[in-house]
Amino acid sequence: MDTREVSLINRESPNQVDWLVIFLVLDVHELKVEIEELKNKMKQIRLKDSVKIIFLKDTVQRIRGLNPLNYKFETYEFSYDASIKETIYCRINIPGLDYHHPSSYGDAIIILKHLFLAKNSVLVIWSHGNGIAINNKGRRQGNKSIKNDVKEINEDYDCKKIDYLFVSEIANILQDRLPRQFDMIIVNSCNLQSIDACYILKNITRFYISPETGVMSDGYDFISFFLTILKVNPDKVSYKEIISDLIEGYWKRNPLFAEHEAITALDLMFISAAWCKNFTKLVDYLMKNYKITFPIISDITNNQLNQLDSDSYFFDAVSLLRLFNKSINDPNFDVLFQNFKNGVMNNRVYHKIGKVILEEERQSPQQYGITSFFVYLYDPSAGVQKSTVFECQYWKKSFPSAFVRDFEWSKLVVQYTRWIEARN
Repeated sequence: MDTREVSLINRESPNQVDWLVIFLVLDVHELKVEIEELKNKMKQIRLKDSVKIIFLKDTVQRIRGLNPLNYKFETYEFSYDASIKETIYCRINIPGLDYHHPSSYGDAIIILKHLFLAKNSVLVIWSHGNGIAINNKGRRQGNKSIKNDVKEINEDYDCKKIDYLFVSEIANILQDRLPRQFDMIIVNSCNLQSIDACYILKNITRFYISPETGVMSDGYDFISFFLTILKVNPDKVSYKEIISDLIEGYWKRNPLFAEHEAITALDLMFISAAWCKNFTKLVDYLMKNYKITFPIISDITNNQLNQLDSDSYFFDAVSLLRLFNKSINDPNFDVLFQNFKNGVMNNRVYHKIGKVILEEERQSPQQYGITSFFVYLYDPSAGVQKSTVFECQYWKKSFPSAFVRDFEWSKLVVQYTRWIEARN
């Protein structure tokens, strides 16, 4: 399909629209194929002027360590052409945007939110992700994953040269600059439904839909999503219905692979001041009582609870803490756990988990929290090295994150890892 270059009109007052849907898409081969399929299917759909669907194509959704000379950023819009009676995929120019800066994608989102006063707004992140962890490719089996002095970690090598999506970078660009929250963020990237991501996006979106596991690149049924928003009353939108259709649509598109995956939608209103205070106490409990807590965690992660995705080395946080709570049998921790769990589970808008995961874990979806993850490195005492990963976002110099700033979780992970290594 040919594209036509047009310019969005920059008016003094925002354009009133029913829907603003912004896709942030990584410009890689497999996603190009999916977008071509989407473009062809959109031809026969009569798109309303009040529904704006805009694509931001990005070479790599990272800022640090990126050579601006290799940076490529393009913007497109679906627009109905009455002369040929088709919806076309148009190249557009966003007014006031520097297309040659690595932060262009964030600036584009902010400009579009100012340009269009939308009754409903959605951000779709369609990329590659690996949670908030990356492979430390310089490590070899048997080497320690953390040195005695954390400052000795080669941050330039370990963190800055990895091309996976880091949600904290998107959040840092958008934080305090958006004129209005998004109603919904849909993530079609692996392993991004984490405590970290939810916390740093809590002021950027109301609803957050993301996989806890891997996810197929062809992703959700976006055509059905477009058809839905074209017919619903924009003043009376049921996001719960839209979210359930999105997640169920993924299962219909990927019936085989989906049985190995889990996707959750959360209402981020659960991250209240009270919930955060409780979470701080929970982390503090795990750290201060490490001589008791760490052996229990090690036993659970090695013998009782499987990784949801072998490529990510994360565990479901609710499930992990539920098993820990059962083992520790301390009324004080039970209060902390129940507050943590209830905040998350009571705001789980929709959730679907594959049969394979349930069979491996021998738990029901109601027992299984499926909301966020406990970071896991490796435990040589298990007889195998399960992982050689660490959290680049936990190095404040390289990837400043509000989650790292406001909680001691990163210190807990470091402390636990050193405890593991001291035993070996």
